Amino acid sequence: MTDIAKKSQRAFPSPDRFRALCRSAGFSLSGPQEEKLGRYLDLVLEANRKFNLTAVRDREEAWVRHVYDSLLLLPHLAGAKSVVDIGSGAGLPGIPLAVMRGDLRVTLLEATRKKADFLAVTASELGLSGIKVLCARAENAGHDPAHRGRYDAAVVRAVGSVAELAELAMPFLKMNGILAALKGAAVEEDVRGAARALRILKARTEGIQMAGEGDAVSWILTLRKTGPTPAAYPRLPGTPKKTPL
Repeated sequence: MTDIAKKSQRAFPSPDRFRALCRSAGFSLSGPQEEKLGRYLDLVLEANRKFNLTAVRDREEAWVRHVYDSLLLLPHLAGAKSVVDIGSGAGLPGIPLAVMRGDLRVTLLEATRKKADFLAVTASELGLSGIKVLCARAENAGHDPAHRGRYDAAVVRAVGSVAELAELAMPFLKMNGILAALKGAAVEEDVRGAARALRILKARTEGIQMAGEGDAVSWILTLRKTGPTPAAYPRLPGTPKKTPL
């Protein structure tokens, strides 16, 4: 028995609420996928005792707020083969998506070295060979020829404004690539305020969708790249947040 199999045996099965939500959303998890997701949450919660990865410390809550929330992006990645997870943090949503879509090539972009090291160890522990970890600021990596214009999709659990997210994400995308962002309930107002930024960055709003049910609801914003990102973007680190377009 492999180490990952032995460790997966120690992980508790997913809670009934998580399974019910997945059934309702049409997500079908195999036994090995569920085991890997359970082990992933174990690793997150273990590391969280040493440094701050997440404010969620209850395991059952983490299944819903972390794993289920991430899986809500799956329908928006149907045609994608390469994905960049911007500001991955604890590996969300990138790692759950990689578990569910073994064909995906996922780059976890994380600027904090301690978190990036955690992501690399976790991807290896889970046997996720399609994952690459890049420790860098999005503002810098977005100008790197190895990453600029290289991805079918970008994903993010978004705390920044739509203007900021668009400036950070669009440079990574191929033509017609898509940004899928988990946002809060004020997303429509935020999109209206980002109209100028989207024009400059050659992006259009593909859709705003409420996903999930009950108290496990998220809003998913999708932006489509419609033209080449102007060479000046993204601007210097911190500028997209401090001075949105």
